[in-house]
Amino acid sequence: MDTNPNDIVFFLPENRFNVHSGSGSVQDFVVVLRSDEYQPELLSQLEAIMKAIQVDLKERAVIIEILGDSDCRIKEICPESAYVFIFGMNPAQTGFPSHISKYQILSSGTSLYLFADALQMLKSNMDAKKQLWNCLKSHFIDQKK
Repeated sequence: MDTNPNDIVFFLPENRFNVHSGSGSVQDFVVVLRSDEYQPELLSQLEAIMKAIQVDLKERAVIIEILGDSDCRIKEICPESAYVFIFGMNPAQTGFPSHISKYQILSSGTSLYLFADALQMLKSNMDAKKQLWNCLKSHFIDQKK
């Protein structure tokens, strides 16, 4: 490729991820997790978390598996008007300001975001599990009453 010395060339980092979509026609939930957490035991745990808020993971969700430990801009790969649950990544790794707290629903554009600890950590950390449940309960269960 011939380039003019006055040309400006940008190299964009490649987002490396896999998308695993369920079988449903309405997929208004997006779950983002690292590839080391995309394993049957932890996916069963994720399914139980979603079931607790009356969401069928296979019918209503898309799972985005981030490959390796690369950073990614979540807003660029997630659909608008969705609930986006991000497990095991801090906000700065995903293109959000680093001061965002875990276990709080964040509204940005037409989407709602929730940052949580990794599924592996939630499995054994009762305090983190309780924080996640309280957040989900207040937003998905208590508001329906």
